[in-house]
Amino acid sequence: MSSVVPLAMSYGGRSEAVQKTMRDSRKTVLYELKKEAYEVGANAVVGVDLDYVKLSDAGSMVMLVASGTAVVIEE
Repeated sequence: MSSVVPLAMSYGGRSEAVQKTMRDSRKTVLYELKKEAYEVGANAVVGVDLDYVKLSDAGSMVMLVASGTAVVIEE
C-alpha cells in the first residue's frame, strides 16, 4: 500500500516554509498510510519507506510517496 502527496520545493537553502511543507507532507502521507491499513483490517504498518520523486526537470516540484506493509499485531 502507498500514499502520495505532491509538494513544491525551492532552491537556495533551507527555507522554513519549505521545511514546514516537507514536515506537513510527511505527516499527511503517514496518516493516509495508517488510514489505508485500517481500512483493510490491519492495526499497524511495518517497513515504512518514504521516497521523494522529482516531477519537473527544474526540480521545483517533487512528490512524496510513502509505502509499507499493513499487518495485524495481536496483543
